[in-house]
Amino acid sequence: MKASVVITLVTSAIAARQSYESLSKTDATALEHELDKWKALYGPIAQANGLLPPVTVDSARINGHTVEELQRFHDTVQDVQEAALANPDAQFSPFNQFALLTN
Repeated sequence: MKASVVITLVTSAIAARQSYESLSKTDATALEHELDKWKALYGPIAQANGLLPPVTVDSARINGHTVEELQRFHDTVQDVQEAALANPDAQFSPFNQFALLTN
């Protein structure tokens, strides 16, 4: 995924860490779709390697994702944005098996 696409997922300033729950409906929906893609591509690998956050029966769910998964993926997207801005000649992506390790 190109850094420019990732950058459009979050519209707030990089300096302020934004929570998933504070995203606009449009940005939240875009993030949910990106997490769907991540789960299809890297979810099985992450699960096989024990890299997914714990899920309990009481875990809140939004469109099939736990709030914890959404927040962790959102944090990773923000980290990717920061890295891309600090290193414009490098390529960064949240699409890897480690994306949900952020907390």
